Amino acid sequence: MSEQQQARLQVHTTNPGAAAAALASFARVRHMRSMGGQADEAEVGLSDMERCMIGVARFKCELTAEVDLWDGTVITFTNRGRMSWQHDGSRGVADPETAAVFRPGEPFIFHLHDTRNIALLLRPGCLPPALGGAGAGGTPSLGGVREVDLRSGPASSWARLLVQSSVDLARPAGHSMWGNKLMMPLLEESLISGLLVSTGHIAPWAHEGRRQRPQFLIDAQDAIHADPGFPWTVAKLAAVGHISSRSLQHAFRDHTGASPMEFLRQVRLSRAHAELRTADPATASVSEIAARWGFTHLPRFAQYYRAQYGHNPRQTLQGR
Repeated sequence: MSEQQQARLQVHTTNPGAAAAALASFARVRHMRSMGGQADEAEVGLSDMERCMIGVARFKCELTAEVDLWDGTVITFTNRGRMSWQHDGSRGVADPETAAVFRPGEPFIFHLHDTRNIALLLRPGCLPPALGGAGAGGTPSLGGVREVDLRSGPASSWARLLVQSSVDLARPAGHSMWGNKLMMPLLEESLISGLLVSTGHIAPWAHEGRRQRPQFLIDAQDAIHADPGFPWTVAKLAAVGHISSRSLQHAFRDHTGASPMEFLRQVRLSRAHAELRTADPATASVSEIAARWGFTHLPRFAQYYRAQYGHNPRQTLQGR
C-alpha cells in the first residue's frame, strides 16, 4: 500500500456540467443551472476514504441544482458564503455557523452564489445502529438531526478539523499528514466520533472496534433515542435490557464515559436545541419545548443549555 492511500479527484472547470460529473461518485445531479454568465467557475475536490468521503466545492457563479444521493448521509456547511436548501419537506441555510444534514431518499435542492462548501459523506454501515440511529440500509441518520450548530462547543472544533483536513488531503502525495496510511484511520475515527459528540451521541468510537457493547446497553441507548422525552430513570432503562441498575451504570460509564442520566440529558439537549432553532418564536416557548424533551425544571435546563451551546435557549429560539 502506498503512503497516500485515499483516492483523490480534483476538477477545475468553467463548465458546471463538468462539476456535476465530478460529483457523480456519491450523487446524481438531476439538474444544475448556472446564472453567472461569463464568470462561471467551479472547482471540486474529493478525498475518498474507507468509511467516509470529504468533498470541497468552490462555485464563483450563482448556481441552482437538484441532487439525489446514491447512499450515505451528507453533512455540509460553507466557510465562505451561504447556501439555501430544501430537503424532505424542510428548508434552511448552510453557512459557516450551521451545517445541513441530507439523507438519501428525497432529492435536495440548493441555491448558492460565490461559496466554498465543505462536506462529509458517511457511508452506510459506518455507524453502529444505536449510535447513529441508522435508517434503511444502514444509512446513518444521526437520530433525525437536520442541522448542526457550529458556533460553539464540540461542533465548532469538529468543523475546524474537517476544514483543516480537507486542505491537508488536497496536497500532493508525500506532503499530506492525514493522507498517510498510518494517519487515515485516525482521521476517519476523529471525524465520525466528533460528529457523534456534536449531535448528542456520546460514544467512544475509538473503543467500538475493541470492546463489543453488550446488547442490554444497545437496547437502553436505543430506547433513549427513540423517546428522549419519556420520564426515564436508571431503573426503567435497566428494565429495558433486563439487567440490574448497577450493571447498567457500569456499562454506560465503561462504554460512553457518562452515566445513563448524563447520556439521556445530552440527547435531550440535542433534540431541544434542534427544535429551538426551527420553531416560530411567535407561537413557541422555551418552556414548552424544554418540557417536551423531558426538562421539567426550566432554570436547570437553561443552565445545561448554556454550558453546552454557549448562549441562552431563548436566544436560539429568537434566531440570535
